[in-house]
Amino acid sequence: MKKGARVIGRWALACAISAGPTLARAEPPTEVGATEGDVDGLVERGIELRRDGRDDEALAVFQRALAQAPSSARIKVHLAATYQALGQWAQAERYLRDAASDPNDAYIRRHRATIDKASAFIEQRLGSLDVTGGPDGAELVLSGQSIGQLPLSQPVRVPIGSYLLEVRKPGFYTVSRPISIGGGALLRESVVLGEREQPLVAVSEAADTAPIGTDGGRGSPRWLTWTLGGAGVGALAISAVAFGVREKHATRWNSEDCIAPGLTRGDVCPAELDSGRSAENWGIGAAVASGVFFGGAIASYFLERREPTAEALSLDGCSLGLGAARCFGSF
Repeated sequence: MKKGARVIGRWALACAISAGPTLARAEPPTEVGATEGDVDGLVERGIELRRDGRDDEALAVFQRALAQAPSSARIKVHLAATYQALGQWAQAERYLRDAASDPNDAYIRRHRATIDKASAFIEQRLGSLDVTGGPDGAELVLSGQSIGQLPLSQPVRVPIGSYLLEVRKPGFYTVSRPISIGGGALLRESVVLGEREQPLVAVSEAADTAPIGTDGGRGSPRWLTWTLGGAGVGALAISAVAFGVREKHATRWNSEDCIAPGLTRGDVCPAELDSGRSAENWGIGAAVASGVFFGGAIASYFLERREPTAEALSLDGCSLGLGAARCFGSF
């Protein structure tokens, strides 16, 4: 153990020895529910453990003694010395100040000079951190350890050294900054967290700007409108081709190529009539399908529930001029 870390242990041990069993017998314990033998036995056991360098075990014994005699200044001094030996300076200071809080205590009066020196020694191993700002409720984290929330009621006592200070709260940006705490010094930090911006959801704009093939999340998906429209155009094209083939067969049927003496047109050109009728049926079926698809596309478009705009949907110029259904007009 380092020499500096043993200083307070030595003076506390000296106090304990000089005010050991003889002092305890001269000053009967005043704690309710404790007996002189129980408390003194625990204190003596803690002192022996500290002599053997078993400070962790001694700490547990002194804590048991304090539980039996919670107002004992002597036990609090031993606890402060033990915490100091373990390098836990903030706890050592807390117990030493608590022990010295009653200036009329006989034990404190007798060892005032030594306790004051010990307090000054601990003071040089601690600094104070005061964080101001907001928002209220923001958590203060010092190198991974939570030390409180804003606003602080008083500065936090921190062992000297370098740390990473984080201030965080849900819904706000976290602030992190390195800090250094000096012995006996007060470090002030001012932190104001910025609120995170919440994304604005504009439903109408989202639908109008959604790319083709995406679902705006309202009514019929846009890709369905375009699919039905494309199917309608395809069916219309098939109808046009079919009627064109029909016209070709009808022209030949009505020409002189299908006339022969003593024979009917059906005898001369039987295939032309069948092919023409078949093409006509295809043309009619495709035209009907085209109308269904276009109707579905228009219905799907309006089911998207767009906001009214000044622009109109125009389908002018769809006619193929072959006797098929025309799609001129505006919606």
